[in-house]
Amino acid sequence: MFIGALCVVGSPLTLRAQSTTSAAESASSSLSKKFQGQFVKITLNDGTLKFGQLLDADESNILVDLVGLGPTSIPKYLVLDMAIEVMEVDESGEVKNLISSQATRYFFAPSANQLQAGEGYFQSNVALNSVSFGFSDEFTAGAMVGFLGVGVTAKAGWKVGEKTSVSLGMLGAADFFGELQKPLALAFINVTRGDDNKNITFNVGCTNTAFRPDYRSYYSPGATSEDNGWATYYYPESEYERYPRALMLNISGMVPLTERRWLITENYFVTQNAFAKVVESPYYGSVRDNDYLNYIYTGDVFWPSSNDDLGILSLGVRSYSRRSGWLWDYGLAAVIVDGYGVPVPWFSFTLEF
Repeated sequence: MFIGALCVVGSPLTLRAQSTTSAAESASSSLSKKFQGQFVKITLNDGTLKFGQLLDADESNILVDLVGLGPTSIPKYLVLDMAIEVMEVDESGEVKNLISSQATRYFFAPSANQLQAGEGYFQSNVALNSVSFGFSDEFTAGAMVGFLGVGVTAKAGWKVGEKTSVSLGMLGAADFFGELQKPLALAFINVTRGDDNKNITFNVGCTNTAFRPDYRSYYSPGATSEDNGWATYYYPESEYERYPRALMLNISGMVPLTERRWLITENYFVTQNAFAKVVESPYYGSVRDNDYLNYIYTGDVFWPSSNDDLGILSLGVRSYSRRSGWLWDYGLAAVIVDGYGVPVPWFSFTLEF
């Protein structure tokens, strides 16, 4: 679960502005006339966001046809900022779905899409809090802190076609409780097909050997033993420890449902049986044949199959609040271990900056 949550590596939605003005410029009649007839985003002094078509303006007020409220007069001294908003419009002139500027991620997993230079967001579900920032159009980095530990992320991505992007990234994490024997490192590659509003992403990632040994095996060609009537003791020559690496396969996607909502799915398969590292060392003690924690062999070293594979299936909704500017993600995940599923709720809230 720790890996699934972190990689498992990996904000409310706002719309990209074509142009912005300062509060002073917004208050000017000439600029208000420039915006007249445009669909605008208005930021008030208290941080509240208003969306609508700018109808008219005088020296003291602006008249806006607000979404859901109709024509509304707003005093200019309350306006901190005004921006023209990009909207998708169909052939009849109706406003279509808003374009997500948070297409760089799903619930947690990243897509190959990048933040633009200067864009950023803060995401939290209380247990895990993260911030990401676009240092350029091709490079995004961030940090996270939660109940389990802290981490850093980085992702470089490029468009390789009109609707195809690829990215390479990493996630580094350290836990607070010493469950990891060293800091965790996850490297991954993403391929995303689609646009910012509707897309699907395939992700492959692999960790380092940060986990403690999952199996221990003792090996002796001669298989010298001693039976004391209660148990048989073996005196092996070598001890083998297997340090697992987690291999993660992920497929995620999003499609618009309404003007302000998107359906999101994020799914993982995580196994520790691939690319494990085996360390051999001399052994000078004895082990019992009935010790279920140990595995004793007199032939080639053999590793029993592991049932530590993990699957996560999730489905939920992303909802954007125009009034507050916050994005809310909520859904349900099924964590599948050894053929049994456990439902886990998911929620997070995000603010873009």
